[in-house]
Amino acid sequence: MKKLVCRAASALCLAALLTAAPLGSVHADDTAAVASDVDFDTLMAEVAASAGDAASVQQAAKEAYNASLAIGNSAEISSIIANQTIVNLAFGAADSDEEIENARTAALLLEQQSSEEAERMAASAQAAAEASQKTAKAAAQDAAAAPQSTDDGAAQASASDRKLLAAIIYCEAGNQSMQGKIAVGNVVLNRVKSSKFPNTISKVIYQKGQFTPAGSGWLKKVLTKDRIPESCYEAADRALSGERPVGNAVFFMRSYLHSSGIIIGAHCFWGSM
Repeated sequence: MKKLVCRAASALCLAALLTAAPLGSVHADDTAAVASDVDFDTLMAEVAASAGDAASVQQAAKEAYNASLAIGNSAEISSIIANQTIVNLAFGAADSDEEIENARTAALLLEQQSSEEAERMAASAQAAAEASQKTAKAAAQDAAAAPQSTDDGAAQASASDRKLLAAIIYCEAGNQSMQGKIAVGNVVLNRVKSSKFPNTISKVIYQKGQFTPAGSGWLKKVLTKDRIPESCYEAADRALSGERPVGNAVFFMRSYLHSSGIIIGAHCFWGSM
């Protein structure tokens, strides 16, 4: 337990550093490592198994997230810092060269995410002010429709858009239930319909700073190797056909970091078109 507290404290130091100056970009030579299939939920479970205290690992990540929010960081930066806490714990609990390398790869990904988020925050202030004038009417809509509601009509998508939607569902919710997978597709399609976001599936998914797998290179690897499970294609098709398990939600995050909204499996969905 003492080791967990010490490792969590180093993540809080990172939170202070992130507010002072943005981190540099990851060197090009690290691209292959950063593009690895890093799953922080799985990493946290591995750390918990080594540390023997899953509740302490989760609590340390949550405290780092809340402390980051308290000093003015965005939810995205705070989520990165919570993941950094898990990575720090992974280094501390690692017993083999492979475990240490996995933690190092996760740390590289977090550094890249932090750099991208700092750039996004610097560029978004003016865009947010302009967008707020256009979205006043949309903001008045209900935060979410009833679960399992269905649209009047199906969304139109090309074969490439269908594959891209299935791929992001795999990257973000490949280990979740069918409803959890459909919910991610639901969020993507809600963003396409919203004036707050780009108006195509591709532009929504590749919007800078929004979907981590798109920025890290993981999504590209999944598409290139054509390794998308059939269940993710099914989820994409059901979302395109109008299934909306999270209604008008346009955001999602791990439920232990954000719990105000519709919780399906490991994720919480919230927001409004």
